Amino acid sequence: MYSRVMVNDIKWKLQIWDIIESGEWLDHPDRLTSFFFTVYADLKKYQYYYWNCFPTLCYPSDMTQKVAPITVDERLMHYFDETKAPVFIWKSSGDCLPISKLSEINGSEEVKVVFADPSPLRGRAGWPLRNLIAAIARYKPSWKQSSFISLRPGNQLEEFVISWTAVEATALPPTVGWERTQDGKMSPQFADMKKQFDPKKLMDQAVGLNLSLIKWRLVPEMRLERYTSLKVLIFGAGTQSLSEFEDARDSRGKAETAAAALQRIYPSMDSQAVRFTVPMPGHTVSSSGEAALEKDVALVDDLVAQHDVVFLALDSREARWLPTVLATVHGKMAFSVALGFDNYVVIRHATVSVKEGTVIPYADLACYFCSDVTAPGNSTADRTLDQQCTVSRPGLSMIASGTAVELLSSVLQHPDPLTAPANIGELDDSSSLLGATPHQIRGF
Repeated sequence: MYSRVMVNDIKWKLQIWDIIESGEWLDHPDRLTSFFFTVYADLKKYQYYYWNCFPTLCYPSDMTQKVAPITVDERLMHYFDETKAPVFIWKSSGDCLPISKLSEINGSEEVKVVFADPSPLRGRAGWPLRNLIAAIARYKPSWKQSSFISLRPGNQLEEFVISWTAVEATALPPTVGWERTQDGKMSPQFADMKKQFDPKKLMDQAVGLNLSLIKWRLVPEMRLERYTSLKVLIFGAGTQSLSEFEDARDSRGKAETAAAALQRIYPSMDSQAVRFTVPMPGHTVSSSGEAALEKDVALVDDLVAQHDVVFLALDSREARWLPTVLATVHGKMAFSVALGFDNYVVIRHATVSVKEGTVIPYADLACYFCSDVTAPGNSTADRTLDQQCTVSRPGLSMIASGTAVELLSSVLQHPDPLTAPANIGELDDSSSLLGATPHQIRGF
């Protein structure tokens, strides 16, 4: 990229110098002001590197300037309004001539060169003046000084008296003009346009806007970052709403299918599938399977430790036992979602140490197994195949899952989600910004 930029740099230097040497600029003074824009586009990442250059000759040498305001002359402004010439001559008599008449000006006649100046700063002429000075100094070798009238919007005029040392150019003069960065470095600029062009980023903005509207209009104190930075672990892959006919026909794994579907629904989500058997009390393991059992226990322990929230959506009671214990050990928020035929329960877990009072601290909330009088066992033993399957009314899983998610949303808006309490025997509608944070919710 940079070698090509350097080649273009030399090419534009020669082109400007040729325009001056040939006298072409007298008929087309606008060609003294040129630029080239070098761009490298990484289209896959929507990233662009660009470098702008306004090639300007460093000629003549030893230039000095004097600046003075000047009164507006109606004939000068009238000539510019009619011709729109970027450069022209203003004689001492008040007449205006095109710059091509410069050859007819003798040494004793006082003239001033008027140019359209883009600079908004008083006392500082714009970049186009530099090549114009080079052209006049080259075309009139006997001149060592010239007056230039800066013509700016609003009829603001300034006179720049430029003096220089006459030097015969035997070779191409050096040039400047590469645009610097904000840090003053000579390097390309960088523009990241992902937010403007990347479909994933556009979706992120749309989703973020919807949540932001809730905050702006209804709950100004809502902390949205608690949702976007959350790591959630879901035990149980029986999510039929994320499966299609092709998945069942090709015998694809439920966890893999669900993770891939979430990626399609919301590409910015980092969803991963892990396939393993959750160790369960009451389910015997042969001596040959002990190594695999230990491996699964270590895997469950690592997964729980790496996430912020654990959802238990498993079929049997005993399958929830180990994740429940590990969530307590690692201090993670855990939510169980259990279904019956026409009822459900959503409960958030913690340790057991109930004290007298009207509020149950989070650390004392009962878990899914606190009411059991015996250790969890094999609930599917001696059952026929049809009795081992979970049977519930259509739509019940959606209601229960939605309730669990809303409960988590409320808990996350508590000042300290890990210690969000639950009230006893009364409505708890002020525990968090989004309302109640009950210990459990049952539906019938």
